[in-house]
Amino acid sequence: MTRLDIIVMAGIRLRDPAHTQYTIQLLNIAINQGIDRIKQEIPILRTMNYLDSDSDIPELLPDYYHEMLSIYAQFRALEMDERLYESRIANNEFEVKLSTLKGEIASGQIIIKDTEGNEITETVINEQIKDTYYQGIPYDTTKDGRYNYTDERDEFDSTDDGCGVTG
Repeated sequence: MTRLDIIVMAGIRLRDPAHTQYTIQLLNIAINQGIDRIKQEIPILRTMNYLDSDSDIPELLPDYYHEMLSIYAQFRALEMDERLYESRIANNEFEVKLSTLKGEIASGQIIIKDTEGNEITETVINEQIKDTYYQGIPYDTTKDGRYNYTDERDEFDSTDDGCGVTG
């Protein structure tokens, strides 16, 4: 689907095919916000470009998921119009499709390819904390005596008020 097709689909979903209530400019902004939401949730799609002209298509998104953007545009338009119940329904529909897409990409059912047909792989960076103070040396409690449980006081007696300990 091109951006124009997505706008037409959003207008139909909003029961405003002539775009009298929800302008094309509003729907354009909402479609690109939908792309941002997809990028936010699925890191492998973060290189996906905004749809700037009517002939642009969502490059990395599979064809059968292009309708997601019209659903997101519907959600944002209804939300701006304070039709909150209907907007929540559209948002739930979008989020379900988004989580399905994320699961299919993670399981390998969908392979994401760039415009040249090369497979895009996700690089995962594992963060590690390196302890530079101890430098990997095991902590020995016998040298500094912090946890040396030997004490010269053999017995401890409680005070009469029950709060203190003498010894």
